[in-house]
Amino acid sequence: MEKHDIQYEKIKSLMIEQAAKMRKINRIVPVSGERYDLPLAGREINIVYFKAEKKNAPLVLGFHGGGFLFGGNALNDAMWSAVRDAFGVNVASVEYRKSPDFSSTDAIMDGYETAVYLKDHADTFGFDPDQISVMGASAGANIATGVCIYAGKKNPDLFLNQVLIYPLVDNVTPATEKTEDGLCDPGDLIFRELHCTDEEAKTSIISPLYASDEELAKLPNTVICTADIDSLKAEGLRYADRLKENGVPTALMVCEGMPHIFFEVGFGEVSEEELRAHSPMLQQLVRNGSAHEASVKALSFAAKHFKKLEKIILVDLDDREIGGEEKLATHEKSLLHRAFSVFIHDGSKMLIQKRSLTKYHSGGLWANACCSHPRVGETLDEAVHRRMLEEAGFDCPVKEAFSFTYRTEFSNGLTEYEFDHVFIGEYSGEVNMNPEEASECRWVSFADLKKEMLEHPERFCSWFVIAAPKVIRMLEQ
Repeated sequence: MEKHDIQYEKIKSLMIEQAAKMRKINRIVPVSGERYDLPLAGREINIVYFKAEKKNAPLVLGFHGGGFLFGGNALNDAMWSAVRDAFGVNVASVEYRKSPDFSSTDAIMDGYETAVYLKDHADTFGFDPDQISVMGASAGANIATGVCIYAGKKNPDLFLNQVLIYPLVDNVTPATEKTEDGLCDPGDLIFRELHCTDEEAKTSIISPLYASDEELAKLPNTVICTADIDSLKAEGLRYADRLKENGVPTALMVCEGMPHIFFEVGFGEVSEEELRAHSPMLQQLVRNGSAHEASVKALSFAAKHFKKLEKIILVDLDDREIGGEEKLATHEKSLLHRAFSVFIHDGSKMLIQKRSLTKYHSGGLWANACCSHPRVGETLDEAVHRRMLEEAGFDCPVKEAFSFTYRTEFSNGLTEYEFDHVFIGEYSGEVNMNPEEASECRWVSFADLKKEMLEHPERFCSWFVIAAPKVIRMLEQ
């Protein structure tokens, strides 16, 4: 055996030894979440569960990095806590099986079967079973998207999002060919050798970049954040392109000036001992706060593009809550649901908005200042003030005046069947209508509004022509 081969084997043995020690630490290190051992087929999989503030929030399955050899589900506590808070979700950090003791597909099966188990026990863990997503960094991102590809064959509606941080998606191309000068860390070669054979590397769940168009087209909403100074950057960019070509909603961010691993050390305190394991460049970025700043920006970008199903509250004719359903499905099935309409005046004039043409119904028609639905788990008061800011760009005190029930069918097959709570507030400040909600707005006198509704009722939304006359009468008294 040549000298460099002897050295390579020594490094490999040392890495395997260090990884084994890290797994022992992972089992005993304190966590802010709660540990659970899930009884899967023939094994137990440990998760650390970071519970969301709100009930019935979505779930994110988190997969840590470490080249399929290092790391642990309890060793990125600050990072997963930050994800939970930024996304408003529960996070289950998964301790998947690793090399060299397990095959390349074992981690994929751990991720998929953990998702299925948790979905089946959603009530126990307190999350929305219709909103499960995956997230991972580096090798963890490889597992996350590999799990989604596998699920596309078995359970295509299982995942809603995949969030991939500097993803490894190409295990076919040698690490030496991913750098401009052909030089790479021996660890990169060892990670690949221990993780999979050449034949295994060619499969789509191990090298997602080489998945078929059919497989990629089934993937969920995707967020990719690549590191600018990283040998994995190019494959991350190519993967984003392939996803877009196959119709997958994909948001891409290049984290300027950042090397690999920056996100995993970008949150919480990093000890000097931990820092010494990383490159001098990364050490400096952590010490001067740049890694944290870039991590926060990447997390904010991911949160912005993280898709959530908006479930609204189903009620009976007495406005008693009887369940929840996704918003569009509610209107497709003509289900009675809780809603609110906010009317804003300045003492003599009323603020009205013209609904954006992109709205799923009543686009281009005039309506009151703000109208929407409270989400499951949200009070009317919370929803009203949230939507006033989101829709009209301001907030002010409002008071519920009355409620009514109405039903309107639209030409696109949707039905608005609402128990509508009407709120009235007085405001005369600046209005900043969200263009995604309204194309324009105007203040109109009570007299002119009554006249326009009488002469041109077709210009107004159905609920508005029912509620507005009563609101005006109350204001004119």
